[in-house]
Amino acid sequence: MATEIPNLWNLELGQPQTPTPVSVLRKQATSLGELTGGMVVGKVETVSTRNTINHRFSLFAPLLSYSYPLFSVTHDGVHLYPVKISGTGGGLDYHVEAEDYPSFVNEIRAILSDEGVKEAIEALVAQSRE
Repeated sequence: MATEIPNLWNLELGQPQTPTPVSVLRKQATSLGELTGGMVVGKVETVSTRNTINHRFSLFAPLLSYSYPLFSVTHDGVHLYPVKISGTGGGLDYHVEAEDYPSFVNEIRAILSDEGVKEAIEALVAQSRE
């Protein structure tokens, strides 16, 4: 009779204690769609390279088929934080590093509250209503 090979992983996976960068971005993408009645939504695209993960956040107006890049968030493939945030959308010239989840949330809040970003959203909503 053959000997059964046991599972050697000493690992129990549950929900992460700290929200991931991409989960924060996806929540903001969904929230924008709710605020604009679906006329403008956030779009998060993730690209992996050898050692990093990059999440690109854009404004997307479905009725116009138009995407407007705002910023990207990059982090090491196996560590959630720190993250590098960079972007030039909405008139921003943003290059900063957030060491942890609270500072990441503060930086994203600052970007999404920027007057240039609000103007871009308002312009896309106006054009979507035409």
